[in-house]
Amino acid sequence: PDEITPLQKELARVGKALAVAVVAIAIVMIGAIYFVSDIHDFSGFFNLLILGVALAVAAVPEGLPAVVTAVLSLGMQRMAGRRAIVRRLAAVETLGSATVIASDKTGTLTKNEMTVRRIVTASGCTTLSGTGYAPHGRIDRDSGASADALEFELARALTAADRANNAILQEHEGRWIVHGDPTEGALIVAARKAGLLPDMLDARYVRIGEVPFSSERKLMTTIHIDAERKDRVIVVTKGAPDVLLSRCSHEL
Repeated sequence: PDEITPLQKELARVGKALAVAVVAIAIVMIGAIYFVSDIHDFSGFFNLLILGVALAVAAVPEGLPAVVTAVLSLGMQRMAGRRAIVRRLAAVETLGSATVIASDKTGTLTKNEMTVRRIVTASGCTTLSGTGYAPHGRIDRDSGASADALEFELARALTAADRANNAILQEHEGRWIVHGDPTEGALIVAARKAGLLPDMLDARYVRIGEVPFSSERKLMTTIHIDAERKDRVIVVTKGAPDVLLSRCSHEL
């Protein structure tokens, strides 16, 4: 649920305290006037109650919301002058009260570029060199593992990563850029480093359907026709390991 700001909490606390104080003062005033005045009929008592209600209403600071709104608006204007746009008016005071701001470094302190560095498969580990989205780098495999097995597993893993993917890798004015999710872009770059070219993969695996990623499902699935075996449909899925592995009946 949405939490209220410290200012809203303080105003709510002051409002409750003020309401209790006003009611208590009104009751004391009504009691004092009743005992010192000669009131015996209903009309006099009714007028006394009206006086108490009027006293309570007069003690309510009806201009407080307007003053708070005006002050927060000035704060929002000052923040906008410093190139900080605040969507919620009440959040201005909260931001002004902050003493420590923790920010995620990805996309704020860096270039928002991700790179696949290591790929772990059944036969061992493969390390990819290079940074950013340039599809150039060296591939180093574990010395103790079978080179053929690692090459086969690497091709299978990166083929699946490339096919269950909607990012686009392009070279623009000598700089490689990705249109789409940075994680998916990093997977495509890794596939290119391994020699898996888009034309080859598009010709072999023709996409005919897709189940997009969702926070509930935690998976992305694409459906392809194998061009070499047109009677075979291939489903490629990537996503959270704990969710994906529980659906698998076999391991390669």
